Order: sequence, then structure tokens, then C-alpha cells
Amino acid sequence: MIIIPQNINNKLPKTGQTTSYTAGDDGDYEAGWNLGTRFLNKTINGDMVVIDRTTGLMWPKNFSGFPCNNNVDTNWANAFSYIVNTLNPAGFASFSDWILPNIQELFSIVDTSKTNNNPFFSVFTAPINKTWWSSTTWGQNTGQGKAVSYQQMVTAYAKTFPIGMNFIPCRRFST
Repeated sequence: MIIIPQNINNKLPKTGQTTSYTAGDDGDYEAGWNLGTRFLNKTINGDMVVIDRTTGLMWPKNFSGFPCNNNVDTNWANAFSYIVNTLNPAGFASFSDWILPNIQELFSIVDTSKTNNNPFFSVFTAPINKTWWSSTTWGQNTGQGKAVSYQQMVTAYAKTFPIGMNFIPCRRFST
């Protein structure tokens, strides 16, 4: 038997769907809490970050420049190397413990109510029509990684990109 906590909707944000198309859908219940209180913008040592109060993760506010690989596409293997060899030694926002997020962490900042080419909540600045690496491997093929992609103005999804060129998000636990 699966037991679902009574207060689970207090921990998850609303999806943004406000119209109900069938009884019992998300627009009918509008479960969760308003996003206006979820994200905290902060400047640390001149660097802009966003703290997600739901997950406790800290993200760079700007996904299109430093620290997210300076707007240069890269493959999955190089994403790890960039964070270890470039980002962490630079001490973005005075921290050196940034990592590539796993696929669930990355999906946690995707706004599924959006219909434009930037999949992330509007608190983030991100280039459009890009794919964003996660640290999660693609099933049994450990040479491939999962990513969040936003193509043809549809909902973000996880997909494998073994040799594709993509952007690097980064995150750390907020302290």
C-alpha cells in the first residue's frame, strides 16, 4: 500500500494550470503553493544567484554566461570537466562546491506552464532553444547523459545526447 502524506501539496509548487479541462485534472484542484514565495534572488560577492526554497538548492541566476560555460556549447564529458577545472576554482558566489545537477534537480526548475523556448522559471535568465545537461546517465549506457531540452515550443523532456553540444547548468546546496 502506498501512503501519500496529507501535506504533500504544501511542499510542491503549483504548475500554473488554472483552467480545468476534465474533472480532477490539475486545473480543477490547483494544488500546491504560489511560486512568488519559492525563489529568493541574492547577490553574493557581486555574483547573482537564486535560492530555491523548495529544494534548498542554489543556482546561478544567469544561465547564459559565466558560470554556465560562458555561452559555449559542450558535450556531456566536458560538462563535468568545466565545473571541476574552471567554475569551482573561480569561486563563483564565493563557493567552490558547484556540481552538475541530476535530472530531477534540473526538472525542479522547469516551468511546465511556459510556451516559449526557455524552459526555466522566469526568475532565471537563460538562452532559448538550448539543451541543458544533467549529471544523470542514460540507463545502462554510462557514456550518455540525460538532459532537459526545449524544442519546437513544447514541454521539456529528458533525452540522451551522446555527442551533442549543449549547455551546462550548475547548482549547489544553499547554506
